[in-house]
Amino acid sequence: KFHFFHSFTPMFQFQTVKINQSIIYLLNYDALEIAEHEGSLSATELERLATFTSDKRKQEFVATRILKHHYFPVEQIQYNEQGAPYFSNNSFISISHCKGVSALAINEHHPIGLDLEWINPKAKKLQSKFLNKEEQELLDTTNETLMTRSWSAKESLYKLAQMKGAIFKENLIIRSHSAGSDDYLDCQIRKNKVKE
Repeated sequence: KFHFFHSFTPMFQFQTVKINQSIIYLLNYDALEIAEHEGSLSATELERLATFTSDKRKQEFVATRILKHHYFPVEQIQYNEQGAPYFSNNSFISISHCKGVSALAINEHHPIGLDLEWINPKAKKLQSKFLNKEEQELLDTTNETLMTRSWSAKESLYKLAQMKGAIFKENLIIRSHSAGSDDYLDCQIRKNKVKE
């Protein structure tokens, strides 16, 4: 079960989704001028922003900080050795973006992985790159929505596992798929094989 809340500011729509012990904070935006928001970034955030060469990546970074500042104005996003984000209060977080949306998931009790994707034919075309043979037999690989969800599930598992060199087809496994009103993918992380 989940609860859904939202609020608006002139340029942004903020939403909150609660699922069990996790909360997902979302920022929807149509346009974002990076220069207009640089003044609200900390010195550390400005340094990190300067490392990105892509305007898209800069926009995602700034949007995530706007979202973070809206809900958690005193917290700073930090990164562990694997590059996974966390809050200084030791809450587990995961960050994701897709066109016009930034999201921050938080759980105070256990690690969390989040991935946002718009439904896209690309996942259907590339499914053989991230699904193993058993998964291809289990899932309807002609279904664009299911293939996008499968890719997103694997991306979420990758963030959750925090395993450098994880092989999507061997370490991040979709074990079953339940269609219908409780549509979900049952997944598993196998830590036995990693790419060096």
